[in-house]
Amino acid sequence: MFAIIVAAGAYSLSSRKGDTYEATTVVRIVPGASANALDATALQSLASSYASLARSSEVTGAVNVPNASLSVSSDDSGILNMSATGPDPKTVARASRRYATVFSRKLESDADARRAAVVKRIETQAAAARRELGDHSDGSPESQALTSALASLQSAAANAQTQQSDEAETISPATVPGSPISPRPKRDAILALIAALIAGCAVAYFRAALSNRFATAEEVAQDLELPLLADIPSGRRHTTATTDAVRVLRVNVANSWRGGPGENGGGGGGSRTVLVASLSSRAPAAPIAARLARAFAASGIRAAAVDANLRSPRLNRELGVSLEPGLVDTLLEGTPLELQPAANSAVMTLAAGRLVEGATELLTRARLAAVLDQLRPGYSAIVVTAPPVLAAAESIVVATTVDSVVVVVDASTSRRDARRALDSLRQSGAHVVGFVYAQGSVRKDRNVDTARAPDLARTA
Repeated sequence: MFAIIVAAGAYSLSSRKGDTYEATTVVRIVPGASANALDATALQSLASSYASLARSSEVTGAVNVPNASLSVSSDDSGILNMSATGPDPKTVARASRRYATVFSRKLESDADARRAAVVKRIETQAAAARRELGDHSDGSPESQALTSALASLQSAAANAQTQQSDEAETISPATVPGSPISPRPKRDAILALIAALIAGCAVAYFRAALSNRFATAEEVAQDLELPLLADIPSGRRHTTATTDAVRVLRVNVANSWRGGPGENGGGGGGSRTVLVASLSSRAPAAPIAARLARAFAASGIRAAAVDANLRSPRLNRELGVSLEPGLVDTLLEGTPLELQPAANSAVMTLAAGRLVEGATELLTRARLAAVLDQLRPGYSAIVVTAPPVLAAAESIVVATTVDSVVVVVDASTSRRDARRALDSLRQSGAHVVGFVYAQGSVRKDRNVDTARAPDLARTA
């Protein structure tokens, strides 16, 4: 669109300009010396020097044709193109021919002036020789020498008067142009379009290369070398686009589990666990985990959600359940798991539990595995959340305990942080199956009231 606007603007501006015509007289420099004595380099240098003379105020000022701009160019064959441009075709043709004539006359007058100076110098030397000759007797050696020198000077003067100088030969006089050289709206529009496209591509390339953020899911896939599992549309409202995107995520996650979770409550491939983890502190892992769990439940799969983010739990708000009892109570006191039904969904939720100091130290791989093993018999799909990967060591503990990991990236995620977080997951041996690109608005504000959470997070 930008390129089209630029092209249209160029066309409009070009169309408003008045017509400009150009006429050119082609002049060849004929060296006074034998042409065979000048090589291509010398001939080019000669033409260039005469082009400078043609640009001088002595020449251009003498043309004296109003409404005509003069210019000259040279090539390596001794050719001068003497041009005139202006609004009237007849005027520019006359100005170009006049330009060539004035230049030719300037060459002739300069040559005559140089010739006269040489002859005058020789005549001065000859006069001095005659005076000195009168001081010596005839036949003396001095008289003979002066007589010979005088003869040489007289011969040099005769040669100087007849020596051929450089000339300007008109080989193609200017004619009245039949069409203007400008404006050319179509040409200008095409050139502007090409320039805008090139500039746009360059800006896009350097923006992508220099930006520290991910602007699109394609950039994430290319930079992190991960498959895109779903591109979640922006906006907090429940829309068909959002529902379809989460459904695609559910299918892709299920396909990544070889054998897949059993349909209708636990048959077939058995229970599977997946961690939804963000690669930055702002990427919305909890909302997407809640939507994924709801999507599993909506498809007829018995689904559970586990909030292992003991630092800043959010899954309870997304699913509309209480913060406690939850995982911390089981880890701290060994109490049985107490799952809560999510609002408006068949998802059973194990919230994080009460916030206590040092709770994260309780979350070891063995303890989490024991919790998940208790859930496996009753649920085919278990969706887990944890703190952002770079923010807490326990995220790696969770990632290496579950069957697969889905990472969440959004426009706030820096490339550097994403690479570091993904390297940590890969080095730990976590099975990262792909990424979700959240377009930035599925994340809820931290101050959203819990009572409203079901309406904001509902997807199925």
